[in-house]
Amino acid sequence: MEKRNGKEDHEGRPPDMELSVAYNGRPRRKCKMLYSLVLLLLLVISLVSTATRLQNIALPSFGFSDTSDSDKAKFLLGQENEDYWCDRSDRRTDVCYIQGNVHLFPEYVEKKVLLQLYSNDKSTWHGEEEIRPFTRKYDASATELVEYVTLRSKYLEFFQPVESACGVKHSAPLLVFSAGGFTGNLYHDFQDVLVPLFITSRFYEGHVVFGITQAREWWLRKFKPLLELMTKHNIIDLKRDKEVHCFPEAVIGLRVHGELKVDPTLMPHNESMKDFQLLLQEAYGGGEDNARTKIQEGSRCLRSRASQSWAAGCKLKLVIVARNDTRVILNQSQVASLAQKEGFDVQILTPWGGSMLTNLYRIIHNADVMMGVHGAALTHMLFMRPRSVLIQIVPLGTNWPSLTYFQEPAVNRLDLQYVEYRITPEESTLSRIYGRDHAIVKDPEAFIAKKWETRKKIYMQGQDVRLALPKLKLALRDAKRLALQSLDPK
Repeated sequence: MEKRNGKEDHEGRPPDMELSVAYNGRPRRKCKMLYSLVLLLLLVISLVSTATRLQNIALPSFGFSDTSDSDKAKFLLGQENEDYWCDRSDRRTDVCYIQGNVHLFPEYVEKKVLLQLYSNDKSTWHGEEEIRPFTRKYDASATELVEYVTLRSKYLEFFQPVESACGVKHSAPLLVFSAGGFTGNLYHDFQDVLVPLFITSRFYEGHVVFGITQAREWWLRKFKPLLELMTKHNIIDLKRDKEVHCFPEAVIGLRVHGELKVDPTLMPHNESMKDFQLLLQEAYGGGEDNARTKIQEGSRCLRSRASQSWAAGCKLKLVIVARNDTRVILNQSQVASLAQKEGFDVQILTPWGGSMLTNLYRIIHNADVMMGVHGAALTHMLFMRPRSVLIQIVPLGTNWPSLTYFQEPAVNRLDLQYVEYRITPEESTLSRIYGRDHAIVKDPEAFIAKKWETRKKIYMQGQDVRLALPKLKLALRDAKRLALQSLDPK
């Protein structure tokens, strides 16, 4: 080998062999030194290049055992822990957790939302599964409106490069949830998404990135002031974002404690629904001081409390939440006139999906009493002041949802005072449709027999109400008494 190289090296040199051999000794040593320097330089360049790619490369075992291989890889990759688990035991929600080298592929990139763990630990679960990150999994009609998120855990082979480069690297964890299902209905906006989001994100104290699937632009605009109070980071719209994001960990799905409920015993700092309401006040009421000023401007009773005869000279503000489609109050104008005669300053409010929440918050937070027929619009009770009064009009066949979705949260979690106006058969249009003696009218709960679709079709969507004014007068007087008691400076 050396002779062949030597012959090639001497080609083209002077033909005098003696001179040539004497001349060739020192240049050969210089050539070897130069060759060594070049090799060393190439080695340094290779090491530097390899170091820059360590985050995206799985390392070989180098003869280590399985355990030491995983630990060595994690150390060199800067990843101390790796984990993957899913909790599907809750009847309401599924939650998965991934820790490690997590890549998020938005819908724009992969045609679906994909989270992939590039794993360096053989003990981690490896495979693929799907999850609907929504808190209503028991309700088939809701879940069929929620898109799946794909989760994949992949063990990397020796020095196999990661399949994508990170467009954006995050140091904070990712929280993925859906804004699909029945969102757009105010009750479901809060019950299915916003309150569970408060519960789940509170453990991170703002240091978490929200990744939202199925987020309609108007929905993001409407709730952006509230969302931005729960995170200190930019929100990722997983339908429209075009980058691949990388995270140290990810939570997929939200925790839920009950109907409009935050259980302090399950929270990091004993937070409750009152803490959630403080966020609402900051997002839509301009903060506590500004809200207090607006209340005093809007409530005659609060303005007159300083005088000794304040109760005699004040008018309580009553907001009637109107419905235009189902469970309509057919004699609403007469109801408003009666309330005015009873000493209320009456405002009829007809909220809709595009209503500005800042305006609704101001109107309802200023009210001493809010009244409405059972339905999603009563969710505006979240905007009410503590100890103000909610009057819920309960149509036939809605006793259970009225109790579960509004009465119990109002009294037990929002510190509201509660007056119930329960509809009689004579006040319901179902009597005219089916007859007073029909089972639908005589015994709604027996007819429903715990079938939600029956309750929904007949009693939620199929009746309007005409309130009996003498009975309503008693309810209004009861509400007035409670409201004045709560305002009494004594």
